[in-house]
Amino acid sequence: MIKFLNIFQHKIVLIFFLFLFFLSSIETKIAFIDIFDQLIFQVFIIGLFLACINFLFRKILFFIFYLIISIILFLQIINSCEQCSHRSSDINKNLNKINIMTLNMGYSTENNELNYIIGVIMEKNVDILFLQEISPDFQKKLKNLNNIFLYQVGLNKDIDFWDSVILSKYPLIDSHNNLTNATQATLLFNNKKITIVGIHLYPPIKQRLFISTINQMNYWSDFFKSSNNEFIFVGDLNMTNVSKRFKNFLKEANLFTHSSIFKPNFTWPSFLPNFMGIQIDHILFSKHFKIMNKEVVNQFSSDHRALFATLVLESEI
Repeated sequence: MIKFLNIFQHKIVLIFFLFLFFLSSIETKIAFIDIFDQLIFQVFIIGLFLACINFLFRKILFFIFYLIISIILFLQIINSCEQCSHRSSDINKNLNKINIMTLNMGYSTENNELNYIIGVIMEKNVDILFLQEISPDFQKKLKNLNNIFLYQVGLNKDIDFWDSVILSKYPLIDSHNNLTNATQATLLFNNKKITIVGIHLYPPIKQRLFISTINQMNYWSDFFKSSNNEFIFVGDLNMTNVSKRFKNFLKEANLFTHSSIFKPNFTWPSFLPNFMGIQIDHILFSKHFKIMNKEVVNQFSSDHRALFATLVLESEI
C-alpha cells in the first residue's frame, strides 16, 4: 500500500510538471497561459531539480522523463532567438559609445534613492537614463540632476503610473508622449539622429491589460519596420528574454539585443538571489548597434534591479 501511494504521488508530480511544460511551450493571447511562457526558464530549472531528486532516489523511469523534458525545454530556450546575440567583442577605447541604464523605480520613496542613482551614474558614466514608475515626490527630486543631464523628457508634466522619463547628456529633440504610454525623442549623437523610446508595457496579469500590451507591441513593430532611423527601445517590457512572445517581438519589430542563458541579467525581483529571478527590463536596438557590455545593478530600494549596457554603432567599429 505504501509503495502504491509513493508511485501515485510521483505520478501526480509528473502530471503537474507535464502540465507546466505544455503551458510554457505554447504561444497564445490568453494572459494566464502567457505567464507560463514567460517562466519557461523556471520550468526548465524545476525539471532539472526533479530529475536530480528522482535519480538520487533511484526512480530511473521518472528520472528519464524529467531529463528528456528538461532537454527539450533547454533547446527551446537557446535555439529560437536569432536576434539575441548582437554583441561586440571589440574593446577599442576610441569607439564612440553610448552608456544606457534603465530602472523601474517601483514608486520608491526612499530618501537616499537619488544619492544611490547619482553614485551609479558617476561610476558607470551613464549617458542616457530611462526611468519608470516614478512617484510625484521623486519626479521633483530628479530635476536636481539637470547639472548631469542637460536634456530631460517627461519631468515637466504630471506623470502617470505607466509613463517613462528620459534623462540624457546628449541633445534630445522632437520629444513627446504617445498613445502607448511611451516617451519618445530623437537623440543627436555624433551627427546622427537616433530615435529613442522609453516604455513600460503592461504586465500580463489581466486579460484586458494583456490585450493592451499586444496592441502596444503591434504599434511599435509597425513603427520600427517603417522607420529609416537607427533606434533604441528601452524599459520595463514585462516579458522575459526567453519567452516566445519576446523573441517574436524582436523578429517582427526588427529589434536586436544580447542575452545569454549562461550569463543572465535577471532584473526582477531584486529581493531574491539573482539566479532565481527573471529579466523583464530590456535594452533593445536596431541592427547597426551592438552591445559591448551589459550588467545589472542592485543598489536601489525598488523591486527591480537596474539594467546597464554600453552600445556602439556598427558603423563606428
